[in-house]
Parts: sequence; C-alpha cells; structure tokens
Amino acid sequence: MNPMCENRAKLSRVQWAFAGLVFLWCLAGAALIRVEFCPDEWARRLLSDFMVKNGVLPVGEEAEIVMENYGFSYAIYPYLASMLNALCMRIAGIFTGSERVMLAASRMCSVISIGLCAVHLQKIGNLLLRRRAVAMLFAGLTCFLPQVMFLGMYQNNDALALCGIVAVIYSVLAGHRNSWRWVDCIRLGLWTAVTLLSYYNAYGWLLVCGVAAVASFLSGRKKERKEIFLKWAAILGIILAAAGWFFIRNAALHDGDFLGFRTEAADRQRLIEQGWQFKNYRRPSEIPGYTLIQMLTEERCQYLVACLKSFIGVFGNMDLFMDGWVYFFYYAVLLFAGFCFVWLIFRARKTAEEKWFLGGGAAAALITFGLTLYNSYFTDYQPQGRYLIATAVLMAFAIASFVNRLGRGALPEGGGTPADRAEAPAASGAAASGAVADSTGGTASGRITRISWIALLVWVGMFGFVFARTMSKMFG
Repeated sequence: MNPMCENRAKLSRVQWAFAGLVFLWCLAGAALIRVEFCPDEWARRLLSDFMVKNGVLPVGEEAEIVMENYGFSYAIYPYLASMLNALCMRIAGIFTGSERVMLAASRMCSVISIGLCAVHLQKIGNLLLRRRAVAMLFAGLTCFLPQVMFLGMYQNNDALALCGIVAVIYSVLAGHRNSWRWVDCIRLGLWTAVTLLSYYNAYGWLLVCGVAAVASFLSGRKKERKEIFLKWAAILGIILAAAGWFFIRNAALHDGDFLGFRTEAADRQRLIEQGWQFKNYRRPSEIPGYTLIQMLTEERCQYLVACLKSFIGVFGNMDLFMDGWVYFFYYAVLLFAGFCFVWLIFRARKTAEEKWFLGGGAAAALITFGLTLYNSYFTDYQPQGRYLIATAVLMAFAIASFVNRLGRGALPEGGGTPADRAEAPAASGAAASGAVADSTGGTASGRITRISWIALLVWVGMFGFVFARTMSKMFG
C-alpha cells in the first residue's frame, strides 16, 4: 500500500479555486442560455418534468414524454442525468416557483459534472504529473475546451458521461497505487454505475478501465484468493445494485430489450401504423452502393470536418459557429497534441501508469469513434463531436505530459529507469515527503511551472473570448 497516495492526490487551495471557476462558469451559462439553443434539451426536460410532476420514474411510452417528431422517448435509454436534474428541480421548487430558476436547476447535473471533472482531472494530474501547475493545465485543457464547457451549461447526458469516465480513471489509478483498499473498490463500483447510467458512448472507456482494473489486481500483488474474490464481489455487487436495476427494469418493461434499441424501432413503427408522421432517419447504409468510405470522404471529408469542428465547439443546434481563425487556433493545438502523443509513445520514457493512460485512452477513443461511425452509417447520420468528447482528456494529458518533460527531473514519482530518477533528486524528495512538487526554485522546475501557467492563462483567455463573442449570442 502507498499510504501517501491520497495526500498526493489532494487539491491545493488554488486547485480548488480553479475547480470552482469551472463550476461558476458553467453555472453562469446554465442561467443565461435560452432553451432553443440547447440541442435535445427539450426532450431530456420532458423526463425531468414528468418525474417532478408525478414523483415516479417513466416507463417510456407515456404520451407526455414521447418526442412528437421521432416517436419514442429517451426514457427507454439510461437517464440518470434527468433523474438528478429532477431532484435539483424538486429542491429548487421548495424555495421558488420561478421558471428561470427551475430551468437553471434542470441543468445542474451538467454544471456539477463538469465541475467534478475539474476536480478529478487535477487529482489524476497530481498523481501522474506531480506538479500542481501542470495538473491544472491538464484539467484546464479539458474543461475549457469550448464544447466541454457548452455541455456543462445545459441538460444533456454527455457531461455526466465525461464526469463518470474521468472519475473511473482516477478510481482505477488510486486503487492501483493503494493496492485496492476497500474504499477504492467502493469508489470504483459507484462511479462505474454512474457511468453505465449516463450514456452509451462512455462504454468503450469503461471497457478499457475494467481491463486495467483486472490487470492491476493480478499484477503481482500478494493477496489471498479470498480477499480478491470478496473485493471483486463487492465491486460487481455495487455496480449491479446501483446500475443493474435500470437494465433489469428495462428488460421487464420492454420484452427483454434491456438496452432499448429494439423498443425505439417498435414504438416508432407502432405509432406510424396509427397514422403518426415522424422525421425519417438518414441512414447512408440504405443508399444502394454507398459505402462507409464514401460517407467519410465525400464533399471534402465533410463528415470528419463536422465531427472535428463540433468536438472543438459548435453551439446551438449545430448551427452557431465560432470565428474561422478561432478554429485554426484550436486546430493547431490539436495538431500539437497529436505530436505530443506520438512523441510520448515512441520516444519518451514512461511509467507503467502513463503507458496505460496513453495506450488505454487511445484504445477507448478508437472504440468510441468506431461505434459513432457505425451509428452514423447504419442508424442515424450524426457527425457530432460531443459523442467523442472524452478524447479531450487524452489530448490534454498528452500536452501536459509533454510540458512536464521540458526539463530534467520531470518524470513522475517512481517512473523511468534508476538513471532517470537519479536526474530528479529534488522532485523525488518532494514526492517522498508526500507533497506534489511545484517549486520554482530550480531552473527546470520553475520553467515548467511558468510555461504551464502561461499556457493555462492563454487557453482560458481564448475560451473567455469565445464565451463573450460567440456563446453570448445564445443568452437571453
């Protein structure tokens, strides 16, 4: 067991203030953005309003929650975010009946989710990157990406999914370092359950984290089989109790369809036969001779460009764009992130945890992208970057890890070869004392800290510009 893991992960006052800034910025957006600029929010709000009004969970076929243009309800898919928003609305309703307050309350799950992202990302950074300034850069690059901030300002499932992914990553990392204490097992089980009930596009990340957790348990730690069995039974039991109920209920309500896909098609068809008319899904696979490659490459790779732009930030109903030069700024950062990732993979010395983070993150991102392509080609053509938004974590980590190596003694505690650790005596001493190194005394360490702060200020400043110039058009 590493008794100092929790101390290293703890946030400093400045880091808590930074997480508070993220939360307050999302809260400001939640209080200001008009509903017509929030994609799908009206459909998610149907569920929250139903739960607040009736005090029960919806089945999925109630007339007041079926989307008129599509013929089904989001209640057939995981909707923990809507449940939490309904709770916030109930609490707000005790004090006021103001519609504006209730609208903001219906968005609080997203606001809190991105705020918690900032907390957990900095904890991960404190453990892996060791310097608080670099950890803040890691969190800032993720949370102040315009699309991430936008997701934190209105009711959706993507924000909770991103929060769950980050929290599960931290849970696996902390569990590995602590030789899987009971508190680590409980935390992993709870956050896995939250992520399972958030959005299906998070499941690729859960798969990778699950493999990493199993590998950690089996990686040479001397535990009795009984202890391993009991801890895994606890993890799986928590997941089943906290998330399994929804899928069991779904199966019971919808003839065994625990995921909801078959129910969506059946509900649409049933209503069509009753004379309802709905929007037709665009399914490229139904076009004779039209291939997946054509979908990706036609009209100058329009699908990929749309995904990339909306990953960075396209607001409203995918129709409110930032200035052209702003996109080029973010393109340059993403290109730099790609360079950092390749350099880290092939050239830099890495700890086992960094290898897992980079390799596992890449695998999870590819799985998610593959599922998104499959859905767009076979089910509903939607080139939206929000489905891939967790990749921002990998992008941010690559840049932050690169910055952390801009001087000698930059490897995380316990990392690299003995020669590597010999090059970092000051940093290793800080780690041994249970502290997160952030000294500006040494030339290299001071340079890394200054670069981190400058980069973070520029990044947050750019978002401030986007917030004032583009996102303010949605305020009312």
